[in-house]
Amino acid sequence: MPKNSNFEDDIAMACIIVIGVFGLISNGLSLYLTRTKSRFRNAFGILCSSFLICNLQAIFVLLTWCTIVLSFKSPILSSPELFLARFVGLLVNGAWFGSILVHFFIAVNRFCAFVYAIKYNQLWSAFIALSIGICSWIFGLLFSIQHLYGK
Repeated sequence: MPKNSNFEDDIAMACIIVIGVFGLISNGLSLYLTRTKSRFRNAFGILCSSFLICNLQAIFVLLTWCTIVLSFKSPILSSPELFLARFVGLLVNGAWFGSILVHFFIAVNRFCAFVYAIKYNQLWSAFIALSIGICSWIFGLLFSIQHLYGK
């Protein structure tokens, strides 16, 4: 595989930094809004906050790791033989799978709010939503942990 030039690495790093910072700002502002607005102080707001926290984790870890790899230009940093690289993959994939699960539960929450409007507060409490958010993140990590230790 041919080596990338410094110019290509600089372009890649600039793109990663711009997109990563934009993602951190937009998800951070959304998290701020869901935590401060009174209309989000319910199960839906907690699920949305869980989704945004998973996104923020994945974006922050990817932004940091990609910047380190492109700055040092060491092939060992991007090798699956390095435990740290696999651990970074665990954190990113765990947050991504957790985000997908929380997104599914947000859809279920909205379905229940529409179809079972009278029983909605009995079906979805803040405690249940928080438990689902935490369990989704943990399940995402557990689903990804199989790749942490080699064969």
